[in-house]
Amino acid sequence: MSEIEQEESPIPLEFPKVCFLCKEANLCNQIPINQCGRCGSTYCTHFASGVDPQYCKDCCKDVEMTTQNVSVTREKYNPETDQLTTKIHKYKSIKFSGLDWLFYQRKITEMSDQELSLAIEYHQTLYMGMINERDKRRVEYFHRNAGKKFVIRDANGNDLNTISTETTVKKTRTVKPREKSGSEVNLIAGLQSLMKGGMSPDQILAALKKVK
Repeated sequence: MSEIEQEESPIPLEFPKVCFLCKEANLCNQIPINQCGRCGSTYCTHFASGVDPQYCKDCCKDVEMTTQNVSVTREKYNPETDQLTTKIHKYKSIKFSGLDWLFYQRKITEMSDQELSLAIEYHQTLYMGMINERDKRRVEYFHRNAGKKFVIRDANGNDLNTISTETTVKKTRTVKPREKSGSEVNLIAGLQSLMKGGMSPDQILAALKKVK
């Protein structure tokens, strides 16, 4: 590489905190390159601190977070009803520690009103962006198995997804009653009249045989 090319290169190759991909892409595009406020070194996003990107990964890494689920039991006595009520309050306790965390705490007390307002809005915007990214990843994780086929097997190793079941359907057929003719209606009416007159079915049958 000639001296002219070295002078025109925006990111010298000797910078240890700028990765090869950003060095190469910066030749054609404008890649965000920052300068650490503590050590003064130039770094790309791949070497930025995961806690605060305005510092490099070596100057902002001593921050630890401890999360603990805490339960507090409180009792309240009611003298009017002579009853003791117990309530359990649960909350999450988050504590930070580390040298960089102590450094931030001291820096806050030295900030002006304008610097505080700018820092609050800046970190609030970053906070909302990180919350949205976390929720997006949670949704993607919950739907990670969408569209996949799972094989469920029983104790004998049979694939429950391929077991076919037979269902017996009992069919009933309704027969529409045949309409009676006029002569049949008259015959039935005559038989009912004779039975009401005191004749038994046998007497009616014997009378019909004599008519034949």
